[in-house]
Amino acid sequence: MKKLTAKLMTFGEHLIREDLTKREFIGGILVIFVLKLILVCMQMIQIFPDNAPVDDELMFYAAQSIGRGEWLGTYSWATIAKSMGFSVWLWLVHVLHIPYLIANQWLYGAVCVFTANALEPVFPRRSTRFLIVFVLWFSPFATAEFTLRVYRDSILPAVILCAFAGVIGFCLRIEENWKKSVKYAVVAGAFTAFARLIRDDAIWIYPFVICATLVYVVFVLFSRSIKEKVLKAISVPAVLAIAFAIPVLLFCWMNYRYYGVFLINETSDPDFTAAISAMQRADMDLPHSGISVCKDTRKKLYEAVPEMKELGEFLEEGSYYNGYGWPEEQEFNSGGFFWAVKRVSFESGLATDAPASKAYFRKLASAIEKAYSDGRLDENPNAKVASAFLVPCDESYLAPTMQEIGNSIKCILFFEQTSSLAPLSFATPDQAQPYRDYTYTLPSYIAVANTADPYYYPPQRIAEWIFCVIRWCYRIAIWPALVLCAWYFIREVVNAFKEIRRLFDSRSAMNVVLILGVLLSILVRVVLISYIEVTNFRIGTYLLYLSGAAVLVVLLAAIGAASAFDRYSGPTKTE
Repeated sequence: MKKLTAKLMTFGEHLIREDLTKREFIGGILVIFVLKLILVCMQMIQIFPDNAPVDDELMFYAAQSIGRGEWLGTYSWATIAKSMGFSVWLWLVHVLHIPYLIANQWLYGAVCVFTANALEPVFPRRSTRFLIVFVLWFSPFATAEFTLRVYRDSILPAVILCAFAGVIGFCLRIEENWKKSVKYAVVAGAFTAFARLIRDDAIWIYPFVICATLVYVVFVLFSRSIKEKVLKAISVPAVLAIAFAIPVLLFCWMNYRYYGVFLINETSDPDFTAAISAMQRADMDLPHSGISVCKDTRKKLYEAVPEMKELGEFLEEGSYYNGYGWPEEQEFNSGGFFWAVKRVSFESGLATDAPASKAYFRKLASAIEKAYSDGRLDENPNAKVASAFLVPCDESYLAPTMQEIGNSIKCILFFEQTSSLAPLSFATPDQAQPYRDYTYTLPSYIAVANTADPYYYPPQRIAEWIFCVIRWCYRIAIWPALVLCAWYFIREVVNAFKEIRRLFDSRSAMNVVLILGVLLSILVRVVLISYIEVTNFRIGTYLLYLSGAAVLVVLLAAIGAASAFDRYSGPTKTE
């Protein structure tokens, strides 16, 4: 006991007064990892058997199909309708016999350490980087309710953070050996690709990755002190692009091999998007609250386009309104219309395989466009959209979107929806067993007697109490940490201006660009999700969709805390 106490005192003294040794740094990380993993072992997963055919169930059954050597399974309207990269991860975790929630935390923990090491050029002390790992690792977002679903967003925050850390890593190493920069470029490219293979809308991180890489190239070429300029300017972007392309092309090739189409998923395919966009442009009376293509517009399409009439004979059956709209009004909601169209095209026999589906929607888009050009159908050019998931913009959406932006920011900064307890899974023991066997994790399907409330064992309640204490610590500490990050940013701006004559040799200038890029990326994600929530989802503010921005907010808080710690701890000048 005395030896343990002495070691802890030595660790604390080195952490604050001097610097951690490499052994202390690794040992400290292992200790905090084990402490949190003990709590994570108390968590359960939430499952949705027979209630999530294009979400959790789709990913789960696809992972099982991979294990049987059938790639994502027998083709249907939903098989490759989404980016299915998460299923590969889920299959890998199962093959390695690692409990699902533990595997996700291992991934996140590795990313936390990688992120701290990426920041080494600006925070060289191990003590400071240990603090960064600590802040990221215990983030309540990493154990929140949404992470307990067997779904793609459970690992997306880790993947997003790793992509950003990779970019930050090679940008801050602009003066170091090009081989070190290339290592970070590989990770940045691979995890940017992984993010895209998990979610279609992960393209929101592309501006940061592309712009930061371009800034890196400019700084390299115009620097006076950097050696091997041409090699660095070419190798880093090239390696990043290759690391991104390989997994994406491999995934597309697998889809081509099994389904005959070389693409990531069908709903982001240009032919499908063109068909949905063409339908929306027939609406001359926008907007319609929560509706992308209203009943009157569909009637006009059926009358003017024979191919649409053929689709409508099946689409307007009452059974499809139940899952994707409102049967009483005979309307499809914004988030359900494109799914209904995709499903009907398959179940009606109009598009029974992937090549036929691609050809069908190309034909459908061409037929509607011809109706516009022939004058058989009036066109609203303002209703054009870039994605099947979007609805045409309208000024009436501005006020509710601004309100939702406020709700989203509040959700992130107050760590809302971050309980560690899984909500009740409405499943029978027979339905829950396959999930338990495959994930090596207990689903939350047991309810308190005669209630619809989930039953939690005493250790789970104790773990939630500890997580609650951590949650409140973050709710309080996030504000000064972000203020410190802002102050750190201002100092770096001042330093950059002081070094304006050698701007391209200034690490402060690069730091300013990176922090500003992270902040803008957060805003892009929040605004995008807020707009989609108002026009499409209409389910209320949901942390799951904001998790990519949330993990970056914690990163900024970690940088703020690290900057203050690095400034006011460690050896004094006289020492």
